[in-house]
Amino acid sequence: MKFLPNFVLIYCLTTLTSFAETWEIHTPYTNDVHTTDVLDYFASLLEMSPSIDANVELKTGAEVFGNSDMYRAVRTGRALFGEILLGNLADIDPIFDLDNLPFLATDFTSARILWTVTRPAIERSLSDQGIVLLYAVPWPPQGLYTNQRINTVSDLSGLRLRSYSLSTTDLALKLNTLPVPLATQEIPSAFAENTIDAMITSSTIGVATQAWRFAQHYTAIPSWLPKNIVMMNKRWFDGLPAATQSAILAAAEDAEQQGWARAEDSTQEMVAHLAGQGMEIAQPTPELQHELRQIGLKMAVEWAATAGLTRQLVLEDYYRALEDATPSHNDTNNARPVAQSPFLIRNANYAIDPRTGLIWQRCSFGQTANGEACEGTAQRHSWSGAQRIINELNQQEGTQWRLPTRTELAEIQICHADRRTPNMSTLCEEFTDRPTLYRDTFPDTLPRWYWTQDTLIDDDGYAWALDFSVGHQYPIGKFGYSHYLRLVREP
Repeated sequence: MKFLPNFVLIYCLTTLTSFAETWEIHTPYTNDVHTTDVLDYFASLLEMSPSIDANVELKTGAEVFGNSDMYRAVRTGRALFGEILLGNLADIDPIFDLDNLPFLATDFTSARILWTVTRPAIERSLSDQGIVLLYAVPWPPQGLYTNQRINTVSDLSGLRLRSYSLSTTDLALKLNTLPVPLATQEIPSAFAENTIDAMITSSTIGVATQAWRFAQHYTAIPSWLPKNIVMMNKRWFDGLPAATQSAILAAAEDAEQQGWARAEDSTQEMVAHLAGQGMEIAQPTPELQHELRQIGLKMAVEWAATAGLTRQLVLEDYYRALEDATPSHNDTNNARPVAQSPFLIRNANYAIDPRTGLIWQRCSFGQTANGEACEGTAQRHSWSGAQRIINELNQQEGTQWRLPTRTELAEIQICHADRRTPNMSTLCEEFTDRPTLYRDTFPDTLPRWYWTQDTLIDDDGYAWALDFSVGHQYPIGKFGYSHYLRLVREP
């Protein structure tokens, strides 16, 4: 057996140790955004951990890998750690696209619920690709940057709108604008060179790119809160000692908590900074807000139609968790005038519409009438499940209850004090009471979606539902979604 000279052995050990102790974390974002601050905090936690013997280097501003190649770099092991916008992975798995669907989660509360519900599926999908999900940090709600005041969607027609994911490209097309894919670093020059006329992004990116130099108006839509995820090569992670793995995951959990807190705390600060630089800050008009929500609903329906049943159920889980976290009555200011109901209340259970003669159940299906109130929990069912349950009820009671048609259900819907959005007769303004129906006739109704019996003429996989939060009607997949029921029958 031959022994290496001491100086050669020392050199080899030193070289191997230096490789083992250098961990690089890559991000395409610069140092002037909160996500990079959190990444720096995460790196410091790793270095301070007694279970980790490594020097951690942070590579920012796409120094080595950009958003477009970050995923591949981490997956193949060229990068140990990497940060990427979650929506940029939408072409790999539709579960990643939920994060960028506009007007699905529009504030930090709903964004947290969406992340909690989707995280297990995201972790499994990334793991199958050889990646460990460490943590996620949200951006503030996305706002609209333009050089003209935007009151309706038609005001955007023909503009060149910056896009940064599949969903934002789809949104741009539905807004009748021209999508222009751009990285964050390209935004200022794109405006200067008239490549784009508008963008939808967070107040943080607005400040980082000094948006006041090229845009005069900021409209706080709000639209969605996209998230960055920090990930690690799975083969590398699996090869680490258990104590080191635990230390990495603990640091990631700490960083995620810091990230959400910093994002929320900085939102108003960033908007105030934009205003301080001379930008006009505006809230969306009711008509613009409702038009954008309609587009968001359409995109959610289209997403569900192509995502497959497993992913559809994740979206349904989100809707259910969101409803469970939202009070049933979020606006009951009795000082507002309420239109007098035309319905004749027969008893605690039923009401008659004298215009049509139809008999309505006053309580949502699953509730029990108790005087002038409804007790218990309203039940939600898929459209096909509702048909089965109604048939069973009719067989037991010898009755002929059914789901109402679109027209019939709209008859019980009313915007209190007749407050409807301009030029949009089916929608109630933001400040009208919820739910938007005759509450004296139909007590304890939820401001949520209720099924009708009508299906789409050209696609019987969808049935119409009415949202008693704003009075909106929309076709929804019969099998992937569960909604509430309001039964009716002929006299």
